[in-house]
Amino acid sequence: MFPESANFLGVYQVEVQWNGHSEMGIEHSGIRYKEAWIDASNVLVSQNSGGKFSLKFTIFVPQASSEWVPDATGLEETFKIQFSADGDSFRGTFQRQGEGGLTANGIKTGNISNHVVNVALPAKPTPNIADKDFQGFGCERTTAHEAVAEFPQDAQFLGTYSTEITWNGDNVLQIERHRIVFKETNVCASDVLVTQRNGCARLRFTIFIPGQTSEWVPGVTGLSESFDINFSETGFEGIFRRHGEGTLSIKGTLRVSLEERSKKLPTVERLARQDSLNCCPVCYETWGSDFVQVQTECGHCFCMGCIVSICNLTPPVTTGVCAMCRSPVTLKGLKRVKNSCEEDTANGSGDSAVSG
Repeated sequence: MFPESANFLGVYQVEVQWNGHSEMGIEHSGIRYKEAWIDASNVLVSQNSGGKFSLKFTIFVPQASSEWVPDATGLEETFKIQFSADGDSFRGTFQRQGEGGLTANGIKTGNISNHVVNVALPAKPTPNIADKDFQGFGCERTTAHEAVAEFPQDAQFLGTYSTEITWNGDNVLQIERHRIVFKETNVCASDVLVTQRNGCARLRFTIFIPGQTSEWVPGVTGLSESFDINFSETGFEGIFRRHGEGTLSIKGTLRVSLEERSKKLPTVERLARQDSLNCCPVCYETWGSDFVQVQTECGHCFCMGCIVSICNLTPPVTTGVCAMCRSPVTLKGLKRVKNSCEEDTANGSGDSAVSG
């Protein structure tokens, strides 16, 4: 959010050299310009010793085009502007993607509270990402103040995912409370559409990748990529579409550390004398905090890392065979071992007792 005391909040008539006039609305939560919106968190704000504010930001305008970037619809436009001491005007530079720098001037024509900015609101998403005229997902909000600043703290989809996109290789998608990070850039939570589908979360969003290129959009560096993905407990599946291309399938697998995974396992108590080795029979590492001991369905014990590696050798990666007896094992059937120092009872019972 811009500070309440900022004197640059308001509606401006903007004149860009050789580009005519447009309106720009600067609100507490962001900036509206043409058919686009940029969140205040993505605007660089500074103030000099004379009290004048300066703004630097790059905004993606979906319908912008340029004769210098043929066949591209949707371009970035960058502003570097400084306001007068009273905030009633600004001067600076403007640069559209693929073009050179131009001068930009603005004069305040009204306040946000009593003036409606004559620009289109962010577009609502089309029902189908595969639509011929799809230009990317917008935000469902009708005003910027209805935007959700963060995802819920208990949202099941928060985490880091290894993604695989058809014909595009592997990447990492990281979903944090206030943003989604992909290819070293991010989209704010307020610009992500979150709905429920069959009891699971569905996320739809478009993220602009500055260095992205495509042979289908020659001469352009920087393209939008859209996601329509449905989540499960272990990951997501859905549709991916890069600007200028068709739809592709995408899937993501939740990255979970072995420590986090082992904490969710039920426990089983074993007497020390039940184990002939005080270490994993595969890697020979001694049981300890760094090498969690787990028991398979057939009763043999391994460290968590080794049994996961065994299952990863053959598809599906959640099943495998025991390295000791070749019996089937599953990651779902593992139990975390809690060693007991108690002596065997008089009747010699060595049975293990499972606790939830």
